[in-house]
Amino acid sequence: MTVSKSCEHKDYPDGFENCTRTEAKMIGYLFSPEPSINGTKMDYIYINDLKGMLPGMVVQMMANKMMKKGFIDMGGAMKKFMAGDLVVPDDVKNVELND
Repeated sequence: MTVSKSCEHKDYPDGFENCTRTEAKMIGYLFSPEPSINGTKMDYIYINDLKGMLPGMVVQMMANKMMKKGFIDMGGAMKKFMAGDLVVPDDVKNVELND
């Protein structure tokens, strides 16, 4: 399981460039064995306060784009790790992959 949530950042304060910050209450992935495909099932959990009046269709579209980006980023990190190009010490709790 991986879980994350919003945090404050000095470079992106509330109101930055006249935008309203959303508040991610919880974003995460739950991984579990899936024998029927001899692989792993990934459930995506996304609980967010958008702090505005947005149509549900727009919210769903953005959530889908974020999920797709997360999977692409994870795939890139996994490939680097398997190739030995991404070394993560045991005491590191947070890994950021900036390509």
